[in-house]
Amino acid sequence: MDTVNAGSMIPNGIERSDRRAGYQTGLAIAVIAALVAGNLPILHWFLFPLRLFITFIHEGCHGLVALATGGHVQRILIDSGGSGVTETLGGSSFLIAGAGYVGTALVGAGLLVWGTRSQRIRPTLIVMGLVTVALAILFVRSLVGLGTGIGMGILLILTTKTPKPVMTFLYQFLAVQISLNAFSDLLTAWFLNGRGTFTDAALMAQITHIPGGVWIVLWMAISLGATYAALRHVWQGPVA
Repeated sequence: MDTVNAGSMIPNGIERSDRRAGYQTGLAIAVIAALVAGNLPILHWFLFPLRLFITFIHEGCHGLVALATGGHVQRILIDSGGSGVTETLGGSSFLIAGAGYVGTALVGAGLLVWGTRSQRIRPTLIVMGLVTVALAILFVRSLVGLGTGIGMGILLILTTKTPKPVMTFLYQFLAVQISLNAFSDLLTAWFLNGRGTFTDAALMAQITHIPGGVWIVLWMAISLGATYAALRHVWQGPVA
């Protein structure tokens, strides 16, 4: 009959508890930093490359879904104002049109959950960096978008060379920024809806004959739900 020394298990439990507390504290600081930075005009230009990168993620989600559904990406354009467009041919128009906002929200939430295992953070940043550079080279056809994709891709990879606490915080800050912007972009889409601006919601309205506002509300629900589920997991799930 096997026996287990309960005393030998206590340090491991304490260590896991400490890691959980550390990750949660770092995430809380990242949330506060993101909220404060987003409301300070003096930091606008500091965060603007990140704003462009989140647009890159949004457009990249359109492109990846187009490829996944048998279509082709003709080109991705991102302008200096932070707007973007992805031109595709073939594939599922319904899934492609909805992939931008939903995909960005899921990327942010996924990063929050995935990062609870500290050993995953470094390879995740490397893969994200390589995928970003590849998408930029293959599909982006605007100078701003190309610079954003290649620059941020390299920066993500270089982040893995920083000390582990710094790397973890930067990873958390990125995940929080993506999640916050996924929702704030939907608020912008809501205000633009029905005002003659061609948006993803307007395209969905054309495809489904369901008002764009309905799709925006649905995407908001998905965005909030994904973020809530991710934060709940961080506070209640395992951290290693």
